[in-house]
Amino acid sequence: KVHTRDFAIDEYGVYLKAGSVIPMYDDSVRRLVDDGDKRIILAVVPGEKGECCMYEDNGNDKEYSKRYATTLISHISDAETSSLIISPRQGEYEGMLPTRDFTVKFLSSGAPSRVLVDGKEATWRYDGEEFAVEVDIPRADCNKEKRVQIMFRDGNKYLADGITGKARRIGKAVNAIKFAGHDTHKDGLASMGSINEAATYHPEHISDLTTSFNKAWDNLPSILSREGMNEETTTRFLKLINWKKPS
Repeated sequence: KVHTRDFAIDEYGVYLKAGSVIPMYDDSVRRLVDDGDKRIILAVVPGEKGECCMYEDNGNDKEYSKRYATTLISHISDAETSSLIISPRQGEYEGMLPTRDFTVKFLSSGAPSRVLVDGKEATWRYDGEEFAVEVDIPRADCNKEKRVQIMFRDGNKYLADGITGKARRIGKAVNAIKFAGHDTHKDGLASMGSINEAATYHPEHISDLTTSFNKAWDNLPSILSREGMNEETTTRFLKLINWKKPS
């Protein structure tokens, strides 16, 4: 198949296999030798299933091919539930950490009705910038299995394709025209520009928020016209967000 994707001038495409699990650190980590014990974020890509094998060594000698450890991390989903399993670590190396902190981040996700960590009720938070459910796993023994299970509201597990990028573009464009003197406080544009904040504070409404946003996106030129935006500013705004007429 051939897929055509459009990106704004400050964007680039990142393609991930459906269901993948991507381990990463946050921006505070600069040198693994110094910061390797910090919390690991496990980003879960929408999809039915996937897995990764996380490799670790001490980062400071030439024994990386002989003395290292691996952790299998797998993800599986059905119609209303997503589960992530961190298997017991295998292998060893000098200075190996006995325990670790993890945060699981389910990307492009609806709001959960219930979250379990190792079978017990757990708290969660919603990152409206990435439309992601985040669940912290308390520091635990790396040699023991850890499991996160999320049940979603009304089966609304994943969000519409592209909402994260569209919302980011709208936010930047609203700021750009605001500083150019245009009124951005009218209902249509203001609600689109604040969807990230609305999702963060009211994730239980995420389905309605994204449905309204996508409907407004498809009819954006008429919304801008009704709000009194002149033709020059409208053209600039639509170019900033890389808007294309729905086919």
